[in-house]
Parts: sequence; structure tokens; C-alpha cells
Amino acid sequence: AYIEPILGRLVTAISEGPIIVVESAITGIASVASSNRSNFDSYYPAIAPILKNVLSSLSTSSAITPETYLLRGKALEALSLLFIAVSDKAIVADDMTAVMSATASFDLTTIAPEDPFRTYLIKCWTRIANTAKLAFAPYLPLIMPELIRCMNLDVETGNSADAKENYDDDYDGEFYDEEDYEDD
Repeated sequence: AYIEPILGRLVTAISEGPIIVVESAITGIASVASSNRSNFDSYYPAIAPILKNVLSSLSTSSAITPETYLLRGKALEALSLLFIAVSDKAIVADDMTAVMSATASFDLTTIAPEDPFRTYLIKCWTRIANTAKLAFAPYLPLIMPELIRCMNLDVETGNSADAKENYDDDYDGEFYDEEDYEDD
């Protein structure tokens, strides 16, 4: 009963607010979807086109600025979380394809290694892969070069040592410190 008014206000903020409010509203939609996974199917048809519109409006080279990188990343994040929140995966299949096609148009070589957009993009791909399962296979040629580039960046910059602090929330494995297992 509370989801509809919250989503209504968040959608209004997306259409009327300044960029920082739009970013927060998109994050809010993603949070509502994540916390209502079993009840989100009926809201998806109204919410997804709005997020896809934000994403597509930021996909032209003239729309991409340092200020819009974060907004584009948040739109990708929200869409990928919506894909997870919808129980009927047939509903989201076309949208997952559209998002993956949109990411194919990004010039990833121009994105700095420390740019948060890179993280948003990789997390989006991870969520879509987990949702689409085998249907994700056609996108592997698109994402593998970027994943390999990111692994090389981590090794070159030493960021792999920070893995424990920066692990993905979707990761369900465990990290351990060797010091915890050393004999005293």
C-alpha cells in the first residue's frame, strides 16, 4: 500500500528535479524495488520506461559530461536491480537486451580506471548475467575485454589488495585474512 505513493513521488522527482535530485530519486526507486522483490512485477511496466528514458537521453556524446556519468551509472544500477526484482523474467527480457545494447555503445576506453561509472557498469552486467542466465552468453564478447582490462588495471594499480573493502554486495562468498589463520 505504501509502495505506490513512494514510487509516484520518486517518478515526479525524476521528471522535475535537478540532476542531484534525479540521482537520489533513481537510487530510491532501486531501493524500493530491491526491498519489494516479491511485489514489484505490477510496478515494473510503469517504472522501467522512465529509467530507460534517462539512460537513453544520456547515451549521446553531447549528453555525456562528468556530471552525467554518475546519473547514467545510477540508471544502469536501478534498471539491473529492477530486473532482479521482477519475478516473471519474460517481462524484463527485452529490456535487458536493450540495456546491454546501450552499454555496447559506450566508449569504455575513455573512462578513467577510478571512475565510479566503471563499477556501476560491471555490477549492472553481473546482475543481468545472474538474471538472464544462459541468455547472457551473446554478450560475453562485449564484456570480456572490459573485464580483462579491469583485472589488468587492478593488478597494475595495486587495487586488488582493496578487494575486501570494496567487494560487491551481490558476492555471497567469503573473504579471509591469512593473518587470521596463522599459528601464534
